[in-house]
Amino acid sequence: MTIASSSAKAITAYSFAGYTGAVGTINETAKTIAVTVPFGTPLQPWLRPSQTTGAVVNVGTTVQTSLSTPNNFTSPVAYIVTAGDASTATYTVTVTNRL
Repeated sequence: MTIASSSAKAITAYSFAGYTGAVGTINETAKTIAVTVPFGTPLQPWLRPSQTTGAVVNVGTTVQTSLSTPNNFTSPVAYIVTAGDASTATYTVTVTNRL
């Protein structure tokens, strides 16, 4: 008997450590995540997201480690989620400052 690899590839939660209330709104159908951070928050590489998924997550070729891999959010960032069966899903994360 052979057990198939998991096809699970979803980001089920998304937020930034240290920014209470900056929780991502996930649109699973469109594969988009929108996050609003407090006014004046820099959107450059020191933002370290916490994402929850049952698979490997990359931005480009960089493997993402929850709470430690920084990204530059001055423009949307594409997260590629790879399941155990090697199938993928791409989520586009857009971060904006609260006015």
